[in-house]
Amino acid sequence: MNSFAYIAKNLEDKLECHSIDEIQYKVEQTPMLSTDPFNLPKTVQWIIAIAERELKYAGCYLACKNRNMEYMYQGIFQGNRLHIATTAALGSGADHGSFFVQAVLAFACNDYELIKKILPLSAGLSKNSYWKIMANLLMAVSYKDDDIKAEAVAGAMEYLKRKRKLYERLICEYLLAILNKDVGTAGECLEKLCRSITKAAMIQEECVSDVTDVELSKAICLFGHGLCGAADYYLPEEIYDRMHLPDVNTFLTEYEIYRRRHKGNKHQVLVRFYGQYDFLNDVICLLPDISLKKGEPYTDADSFKSKLFDRLYDRKLLRMVQEAERAEWIAKWGLFERFLNFFNSGDEHKIYHDRGLVYYALSNPDPGERYMISRFLLERHCDVSPVRNGFDGPFHYLFRQKKYDMTQTIELCRMLLENGADPNQAGERNYLPVSCLIMMDVPEQELISLLKFWLGQQELNMTLRTFEGLTPLDIAKKYGKKRCGDEIKKYIDRCG
Repeated sequence: MNSFAYIAKNLEDKLECHSIDEIQYKVEQTPMLSTDPFNLPKTVQWIIAIAERELKYAGCYLACKNRNMEYMYQGIFQGNRLHIATTAALGSGADHGSFFVQAVLAFACNDYELIKKILPLSAGLSKNSYWKIMANLLMAVSYKDDDIKAEAVAGAMEYLKRKRKLYERLICEYLLAILNKDVGTAGECLEKLCRSITKAAMIQEECVSDVTDVELSKAICLFGHGLCGAADYYLPEEIYDRMHLPDVNTFLTEYEIYRRRHKGNKHQVLVRFYGQYDFLNDVICLLPDISLKKGEPYTDADSFKSKLFDRLYDRKLLRMVQEAERAEWIAKWGLFERFLNFFNSGDEHKIYHDRGLVYYALSNPDPGERYMISRFLLERHCDVSPVRNGFDGPFHYLFRQKKYDMTQTIELCRMLLENGADPNQAGERNYLPVSCLIMMDVPEQELISLLKFWLGQQELNMTLRTFEGLTPLDIAKKYGKKRCGDEIKKYIDRCG
């Protein structure tokens, strides 16, 4: 049985979807994860995960079945990018080196841009990942930088002094051989790796987003194709041409010929999605760079997830927002003009998913729409009581947004107070509204006008401690907002 037939047969038995139409249908039948507008970011991530799950391997199956390597090339490109969109949004407790396998797969389709996004220079060499030694060697290949190479090679040589698993040793020796332009050793390592890789559980599991699909990754050696792509990228053509390619049923020499011919060509997607799922076509172009948490040796998953969602939202690519017809959805994500078309008298007093309607309006990402919808509701004396089954009040929601018009924000605070909102409402983890105000991601000079308005209220609680033991004054110190701290001290001295 030749490689085409062997791979196609193994994938056919394991795939749920065997055509582009079936993948589209599966995604279109995905139910909304939640009807609560506040869960839209989670719903978006859920849909991405569903779309990505088998995409790489469906492309491989179609390529083998139709003897057309374009399917495989497109499937790896689209599937790997959607995989990053999913996994980079999950906290792993490791740094960017944890994306080593995905970086290798990016080489399998000449996706050099993605490699630099997930192994960025700005993060430095990996120090906190199972794959750190291999990831650093791959960074040396990707950036062709002598300083990175020297440090990565030194780390690898030290690593290899101890007993290692076969696949760990073969990957390191392969990448070292590439950096040394030793294609004889590289070819031998790659052959051995492709023959034994089905026993390398770590690699197999990293190639899929759901470990229950690990049998898919055993059917075709995409990791081996990625290592070939890395060598092709780094080595001069006349040297790479001398490298022996693996002679195993799970490796397609025909694909390598196709991949080399298409270096530098614009990538296309295997599956195009439509309707409210068409944002999936844009996700792959909007991926943020992987970054580390400030002062910490692990990736900032929350930042990645937030930036990706904001890019989709800001570009009006989420059709479920643009076509929403429920008042709470439009208040949270939509436009004032559209909100008026679907608002009915009395809605301002209704409870939606344990919150009053104004809570959705106060959380609208667009400052202008937030102000107009919130003001409209507050002028009708809407319900501003705290969230049911929670602790946060309306000020907590308002002060946790990312973009602000400070004049409008002060006006909304005034109207909330007039409607009976409690300025001393103890929120989640005992955070007072004034504490959330201080923590706003706004330059301190812009924040002072809002804080002065807030401190104009009588009988503000400045002594309540959070569950971490912090008072509002402590929080001002923690966030380095000295002027805010000074204003709080004046208030305490004045009001006791």
